[in-house]
Amino acid sequence: ERKDVLSVLLVIGVVNAVNMISEHNGVIIADSVGLGKSFIGAAVIEEYIRGKYPTWDPNSNGYNKPRKALLILPPSLIPQWEHLLFKSGYFFSGDLAAVKTSSDDKFVTYDILKNTPEGYRRIGGVSLLSLGIFSRMSENDVYAQRLNEEYDLILIDEAHKFRNRWTNRWHNARALRFKKKDDPN
Repeated sequence: ERKDVLSVLLVIGVVNAVNMISEHNGVIIADSVGLGKSFIGAAVIEEYIRGKYPTWDPNSNGYNKPRKALLILPPSLIPQWEHLLFKSGYFFSGDLAAVKTSSDDKFVTYDILKNTPEGYRRIGGVSLLSLGIFSRMSENDVYAQRLNEEYDLILIDEAHKFRNRWTNRWHNARALRFKKKDDPN
């Protein structure tokens, strides 16, 4: 019975997060420890990659590219997120497969493939970026590596570390908001 209640709460959390993202172009999930923030984030990522929300599709905004999500997180959490997303069986399973395409222990990238009658085809990607690496980047690095253009869904774990506007990580997160470097917004 407790498991059913937790499942319902997670579904409500996902629905609420999706609604906030759709309405405000972002969401902060600030529940207490152990209430499923990672599961909510993972579910939102999977639903985005699957194309469940057409208004989130970059192609509907004139970009011709696959759906890609970027997770920015402390390096110690990269293995935990890899396990949750790609090995636990909760996400990116069934008709989806995740294939690791690059890894250097600080930046890990997976292609997401969908099994179709014609075979597997790439529908998107998920990358995990170390918070330490991101913090050492400059805004110009963000633009030079095209992180702002490549990724349309960005999840930041430990986002409270971004509240100081005089840090590189704050400026870099702000740069991710804009598809073009000279965007006035």
